[in-house]
Amino acid sequence: CGSMNAYTEALAAFAEGRTQMEVAAALDCPQATISRYLNGRLPTREMAEKIDLRSGGKVPFATWQQVQAARLGIAA
Repeated sequence: CGSMNAYTEALAAFAEGRTQMEVAAALDCPQATISRYLNGRLPTREMAEKIDLRSGGKVPFATWQQVQAARLGIAA
């Protein structure tokens, strides 16, 4: 099981009340991908930008940037 981070929490909030299949359809990606992201894996930069757009900003790219910077040891 992955660790929760701010990006995973934002995605989980967006997914609340929906199945992973519904979330995958809304974000135009496979259900397995959503499962990985909900378990703490970060998407690529391009996918994070796409998720921001397709979620109407509910899963912000800026949050992905902050989590990625923290993982890389870079001050955000």
